[in-house]
Amino acid sequence: MPAHTQTSKEELFLVERYWPGVDEPMLRESLPRLERAAGEVRARGRAVDHIGSLLVPDDQVVFSVIRAESVELVLEVNERAGLPVDRVASVTTLGFRADASEEGETG
Repeated sequence: MPAHTQTSKEELFLVERYWPGVDEPMLRESLPRLERAAGEVRARGRAVDHIGSLLVPDDQVVFSVIRAESVELVLEVNERAGLPVDRVASVTTLGFRADASEEGETG
């Protein structure tokens, strides 16, 4: 995901997806679509980035963190990617490491 300088009007959003049957392979196959959709929107000059996603397989839920100018952009990116969205909320993160690897390295 391309890095960009965060503007003051960007927020972090948590996308909650109830996704019956979701498992890690399914999520891994779906995330490139989300990245492509975010890239398409960024190409139009809009600020949106998929920061990362969390899978809770026992609950069939995926949480994705997206930095964007608006909730409308978050919804647009998810619609373009063909991913389910049940709820979007503005969030503040505490204790997350910006440099944690995709392999799940923690603090």
